[in-house]
Amino acid sequence: MCASLCHNDPDLICACCSNRYFLLVDDVWSVSSWEYIWGSLPKNNNGSRIVVTTRFKSVADASTHQQTGDIHMLDRLPYEKSKRLFNERIFSGDDSCPDEFRETKDKILEKCGGLPLAIVAVAGLLARDPRSKSHWTKVQDSLSSELEMNLTPEGVTQILNLCYNDLSADQKNCLLYLSIFPKGCSINRKRLVRRWIAEGFIVEKHGKTVEEVADDYFNELISRNIIRQVDHSSNGKVKTRQVHD
Repeated sequence: MCASLCHNDPDLICACCSNRYFLLVDDVWSVSSWEYIWGSLPKNNNGSRIVVTTRFKSVADASTHQQTGDIHMLDRLPYEKSKRLFNERIFSGDDSCPDEFRETKDKILEKCGGLPLAIVAVAGLLARDPRSKSHWTKVQDSLSSELEMNLTPEGVTQILNLCYNDLSADQKNCLLYLSIFPKGCSINRKRLVRRWIAEGFIVEKHGKTVEEVADDYFNELISRNIIRQVDHSSNGKVKTRQVHD
């Protein structure tokens, strides 16, 4: 992610301050969105500042194009921190990766390029079968060799697509159903599971009831880091969750 500091001076007047202000616009995803925001701001010389955070350099460039500003690129995670995050997602924080997996793990981390989103997505995919060397090798081979050279937003999309395509058809239906909820909405687990069942996405499998299968699907999406846990109930189960931005 990068942030740009624009030296613009829109004239926003509020009850508590009529001179200057500091405005943070977080996680802008497109140049058109930024241009819409910029066009809504009046211009003057009050000495106010705007900070824009974004995942895309094109947005950062656009935010400093209309007005003089600075672009600050955030450093990606170094190897040790990348490894720690990776291990937390698969091996509960300790460095218990089997010795025969270490070379494969290093190559996977290289392709993730120190990007936390890429690391947790791939780790969630590997966590499905964390002790299978063939599974780790398959994931490594599925990641393009171009990623380790330049991990662009398109490269992150490739990693997320890999995680999505690895889901079963029923799990994909359950995941896509989440698009009906607004961005940032906290969704109750019981409510979600019951709606999956009511929609007919869940069937009995391997002697389990539809409720048990639905719980398995929910836990699978959590373990793969595809959906994010927000709150836990007293028994330790996830109570509410959100979809990642």
